[in-house]
Amino acid sequence: MEHSPLDLFPLYFSPAAVEELCHNTNKYAAKHTAEKSYAWQDVDVDEFYRFLGLVLVKLPSVQDYLRRGSTGSVPFPGTIMTHTRFESLLGNLHLTDVEKDQENDRKKAGLSMTTCSAFGHS
Repeated sequence: MEHSPLDLFPLYFSPAAVEELCHNTNKYAAKHTAEKSYAWQDVDVDEFYRFLGLVLVKLPSVQDYLRRGSTGSVPFPGTIMTHTRFESLLGNLHLTDVEKDQENDRKKAGLSMTTCSAFGHS
């Protein structure tokens, strides 16, 4: 029995994990859209799966996913979401909670310093 990547994805990422990915992405986008030239619309689980499906198509470049009306265009992805939305999701996808990023960065820096000290580097 063959399974598609989307069939297998829930085995590694529970629905709760996907909801958290959406939540973290929305938080990150809300924090950073003031710097951007577009208004953010929250991503939900259904849209995230559509986005994931497009990413799993494995085209040579990001532009190829949603190119229309040109030689070499693939019409299917453009029926799933607009190029602008795809780029927006791709640019704002965030796995971690934005509020915990600084704390995590501090921990990584401390770990890096501890590792360097353990190997005699300063």
